[in-house]
Amino acid sequence: MHSQDMELADFQSCLLDVLHKHCRAEEITAALLASHSTLAFRNYIASFEPEMLEVAAELVKQWGVKSLESHRLGLQEMPH
Repeated sequence: MHSQDMELADFQSCLLDVLHKHCRAEEITAALLASHSTLAFRNYIASFEPEMLEVAAELVKQWGVKSLESHRLGLQEMPH
């Protein structure tokens, strides 16, 4: 996998984890900016609308499953 692909995969994994752990936009943004795996995406993160983050967090909590985990979990929701 290329370096940019790895950076994107790391960012996406971090985003999914953060959305699963937090509900409030301020917490989500702070956690994303604190993560080393989001360094290349700081400007993108800064552009996120608070309402979008909160809706995304709700959706991830309801439906989110990492693709590698989906096979192991039988497409169940992410463990809490």
